[in-house]
Amino acid sequence: MKRQLLSALVLTAATFASLPAANAAETKAVTDIQKTRLEFLSNQTKDIEDIQKTRLEFLNNQTKGIEDIQKTRLEFLSNQTKGIEDIQKTRLEFLSNQTKDIEDIQKTRLEFLNNQTKGIEDIQKTRLAFLDAQSKELDNIQQLQYDEYLDSHSKAITDIQKTRLEFLSNQTKAVTDIQKTRLEFLNTQTKAVEDIQATRLTQLDSLSKAVK
Repeated sequence: MKRQLLSALVLTAATFASLPAANAAETKAVTDIQKTRLEFLSNQTKDIEDIQKTRLEFLNNQTKGIEDIQKTRLEFLSNQTKGIEDIQKTRLEFLSNQTKDIEDIQKTRLEFLNNQTKGIEDIQKTRLAFLDAQSKELDNIQQLQYDEYLDSHSKAITDIQKTRLEFLSNQTKAVTDIQKTRLEFLNTQTKAVEDIQATRLTQLDSLSKAVK
């Protein structure tokens, strides 16, 4: 548009320069033509400016619409992320509670085993005291009876004591084996729970990565 205005001005100057002796009517006619052209160019310029303004407003509205869409999508993604974090938190709390329950069960079973062991030790202690009392009584009898009788009787008592001690040893070994088996079972249960927890945590991590 500036070039057209410049061309019009140049044309006007050339007209005035080439017709210095023209009459007033011709000068007015040329002036009217130039004025008409300038008005036409001004109207064209104004129309172009209006079109540009309309296009800029349209682009601004489009930009605002895109920003609103992006804002809405970001809010949706944020809500999704928060929902996943809440699910992970709930699952971790559930796993922690499961672990605590298993630890409590293990603690209770160990206490039961300890009480059983203590009861067996008390029984063994009572039996040994009884055997000691019997031995003492036999010693007193031995002092009153003949040496031959005492020898045969002592041998019988010794055999009885040996048999009882072997029985107690077998009982102790059986209890020890039972305790060992129970502890191995508890360890296996604990390892299975830990494996389950590790698998669930891996699944949660995979789900978080997939959502992101």
